[in-house]
Amino acid sequence: MADDNDQVKAVEDEENEPHEPPRGTLLIMIGYLLVTITLWMQAYLTLLHNGGLPPL
Repeated sequence: MADDNDQVKAVEDEENEPHEPPRGTLLIMIGYLLVTITLWMQAYLTLLHNGGLPPL
């Protein structure tokens, strides 16, 4: 029984340890947003250069 309590306390201690913020996820998200914005801007500027959208 004492071993079970020690294991439970060890797991609780690991769960309560302070962790660093997930920087990798943030960098991937920012990179994805920059690529998406760049591609949309390229499409928009190409449309403007060609005279905008054709009339329906």
